Amino acid sequence: MKKLQLIFICCLFFFSCTEKDRSKKSNSNLSADTINPVSDSNMHKSSDTVFYDVGVGIDSTFLGPDFAGGEDSLNKFIAANIKIPEQVKMFNLNGTVDFKLEINKKGRITKAILITPLRKCPDCSKEALRIIRKMPRWIPARQMNEDGTTKEILNGSTVVEIEFKN
Repeated sequence: MKKLQLIFICCLFFFSCTEKDRSKKSNSNLSADTINPVSDSNMHKSSDTVFYDVGVGIDSTFLGPDFAGGEDSLNKFIAANIKIPEQVKMFNLNGTVDFKLEINKKGRITKAILITPLRKCPDCSKEALRIIRKMPRWIPARQMNEDGTTKEILNGSTVVEIEFKN
C-alpha cells in the first residue's frame, strides 16, 4: 500500500514539473510578430483607430474601413435611400438593424452578416440589406506607419446600424 502511495506521489510530482516546463516553453515561443490589442473599445464604429503592440516596442496604427466621406456621409446615404416598411408604420415600431460588413482590399462589401434584427419587422432586415447592396465602395482598412503614411491595405470589417423610425 505504501509503495502505491509513493508511486502516486512521484507521478503527481513528475506531471506537475513537466506542466510547468511546458508553460515556460509556450511563453518563450512568442515572436515579434505576435499582435496583442492594446485598445479595442468601440471598434464597431468605422472611424475608430486601434493601436496594436507588435511585441518589439513599436506601435502600428490600424484604421478600420470607412465609408467615403465618413459617418455623416454614411448616415446621409442611408437617409436618402431608406424606404420605411409598412410594418414599422402599422405597429408604430422604432429600432435599429445591425449588420457586420466585411470589406475587401478594393473597398467592396464581400459579406453582410445580420447581427441584430428588428424582431417584429422582418421587412426591416430586408430593407437594410437592400441599402447595403446599393452602397458604393468603401475606403478599405489600412495599417499606418508612424509618420501617418499607409503601410498596407487590408481586408477589414465594420458594423453598420440602420435605424427605422415611425
